[in-house]
Amino acid sequence: MTPGDNTTFVIDGDSLAAAFRYCPETLCQVALEAFRVVCCRMTPLQKAQVVSMVKESNRHPITAAVGDGANDVAMIQEAHIGIGKKICYHIIIELLWSGRNFRIKVELF
Repeated sequence: MTPGDNTTFVIDGDSLAAAFRYCPETLCQVALEAFRVVCCRMTPLQKAQVVSMVKESNRHPITAAVGDGANDVAMIQEAHIGIGKKICYHIIIELLWSGRNFRIKVELF
C-alpha cells in the first residue's frame, strides 16, 4: 500500500482474533495504512480492542466510534469520540433540516 491508495482492509472476528494473537504489529500497521477499515462479525470486546489498538499506536490518532446497540458500548467508551444511535438520529435530522433551510435561503437570493 502506498499513501493515497484507495484501499479497504476487511476483516471478520475470527480472523481478527488470530491476527491479534499471532501478528498484532502487522495487523496494526495494515489497519493504519489502509484508506478505510471494515470490521464485521466481532464481539463487543473485539470492537473495543480495535479502537484501543489504533488509539495506542505510534501515530496517536483521534478515534471515533459509532454504534447502535448495547454491544457497542465498550467500543464507544474506548474511543475519543463516541456516538450512539440516538445521537446519530438527531444529527441526521439536524443535517437534513439545515440542508433544507440552506437550499431555501439560496433559492431566495
